[in-house]
Amino acid sequence: MRLTVTSRVRNWLTACLLLLSFLPAMAWADENSPSAVRLWDTVTPLQGRPDVTQRQSWRALATAAPGHLQGDLMVETDGLLAAFASQLGEVLVSASAESPQGKASIRPAELSGKNAVIASTTVAEQNGVVLVEADFRAPGADSLPITFRFTGDRILAVRPEGSTRGITFAAPVELAVVPSLVGDDLIYECRDYPGAKTLSLPSEHFLIGLLRGENSMLVATWQEAIPSVRLELNGGAGQQSFEAITFLGGNGISLAMLDAPGIWHREILNPFFLERDIAISWRPPFPATWLTQLYEDELKTTFEFRHEKEEHWRGGIGSYTLPAWFSGEKPMLSLGKQIVPEGEAIIYFLERDNDTPEQAASPLDIADRTLADDVRAGVLEVEGRPAWWPMRPDAALGGETCNVTDVLKAIFDAGEEVQKRVFVRGGAEDMLFHLEVMFGRNERYYTFASDMIAYLDAQAKVRPGLAPYLRDLRSLPEQMIATYDNTRDTLRDMDYARELAVKTTALAAEKRPDNPQRMMELKQEWIGMGGAAEELSRREHTLARKLYQQAAYRAVGNPAAIPLAEEIRRRAKQCLRRPDSYEIWGNF
Repeated sequence: MRLTVTSRVRNWLTACLLLLSFLPAMAWADENSPSAVRLWDTVTPLQGRPDVTQRQSWRALATAAPGHLQGDLMVETDGLLAAFASQLGEVLVSASAESPQGKASIRPAELSGKNAVIASTTVAEQNGVVLVEADFRAPGADSLPITFRFTGDRILAVRPEGSTRGITFAAPVELAVVPSLVGDDLIYECRDYPGAKTLSLPSEHFLIGLLRGENSMLVATWQEAIPSVRLELNGGAGQQSFEAITFLGGNGISLAMLDAPGIWHREILNPFFLERDIAISWRPPFPATWLTQLYEDELKTTFEFRHEKEEHWRGGIGSYTLPAWFSGEKPMLSLGKQIVPEGEAIIYFLERDNDTPEQAASPLDIADRTLADDVRAGVLEVEGRPAWWPMRPDAALGGETCNVTDVLKAIFDAGEEVQKRVFVRGGAEDMLFHLEVMFGRNERYYTFASDMIAYLDAQAKVRPGLAPYLRDLRSLPEQMIATYDNTRDTLRDMDYARELAVKTTALAAEKRPDNPQRMMELKQEWIGMGGAAEELSRREHTLARKLYQQAAYRAVGNPAAIPLAEEIRRRAKQCLRRPDSYEIWGNF
């Protein structure tokens, strides 16, 4: 393979380095640690993946002046090995030279499935950052260049140049994950799409591929908008993994390969799990925030593995054991009638916890370092993730109507209502605040659903070819409206709640023999309103999450629907941000 470092190209690449240094979105280098980019000449052209046990036969190259190559260029960093296989026409990437579990190859999207070569590589280095431009060509075709940027760590930046329209990452991706820290992650499995050749995904700046073998994951991020993100299949029966991920358009992608034994896991569920605490055989390779998706409320729902067994109560569903937890170092699944053992539990992680080793990078670490500004904020969702509890700051007794009225009933049963009338008044004010906040939250869903119906109808008029897709989705905001309307009789309104507060407070003005019974009657009124508001919040949240998921899943076979799916998901995500305590979220 020809390797060039002409002064013209060196000057051009140096200019690119200077330009990129001003872009925080491309902060691919760790400024706190020295760069460690090493170049090698394999001496003979590669015919397959490099055999690192033969490293002693490679020739070390200087990054500043690599000289002429006899074989192929190898670039090694801490956590990444890239081989520019000239005769294969692709760049072979693995997580590391020492333990190359995760494997992928990179080439222009235009050359996917075609014979090609890398005609030349051009190298430039400045301040420890190495740029390699690879000139890909099919026989008799024009140049399709791609620039690769190495900074000494596990992150590789890849950018199409010239007439190159896109980039294809070929890897055995068993499951593709579009992460979302508000709402639920999208998880795509090729077995769900028999006969398909490509699947179109929403382009949301962050994508993870869980690779065959359960020991590796590929993490991709992109700052600028990419018009088309696709999963590639061969369309054959019994296919067990996607063949590649293709990005068409855009200004580049950051890529990292994360390796560890059991870095993700697939657990097949069956009736044996029902109403039992089951220890599964998988063991996490290191402490982190491990996640899985299980069916709750008839919808795939994200659950975090808790550090111990915990019980929780959900409006309209009841009390159950949170389904994923650790007993010491053993992962446990506790499934039952509320969280049913159906399908598979896909276990993976997105972020570290307080005990994660420093050297174990997480997908969110990669996103944090490679994205910037609004894109970074939208992915990390620091402000949108925390749940809040609808309780006034100076609460006298609490917030939830059931808990507060339990305390009030005890006061009246003990005949202490007059002495403790300040607490009675405070409890009534607590419940008013709680209900007012819940009413506001539920009205937010009602407004969202009404606006979404109007948006879908408007899009159906201007895009009649997408009318079936839009019509299918319309049923979900319709259900949100119907659910709200059907709850009105039980939910009442804030005027009715204020009447209850006046009656409750007045009851403590004088001790009477029938006060406990009257308080019991008021309690039923309070908890009827509170229960209706809490269950409505849970049901509306579930429907909004379903819309958030289905907008993407139903668009996989229709690239024209993807921009609409992205807008629907953007609106739904905005509504789902900062869930209340009766909704559900990833670290529930």
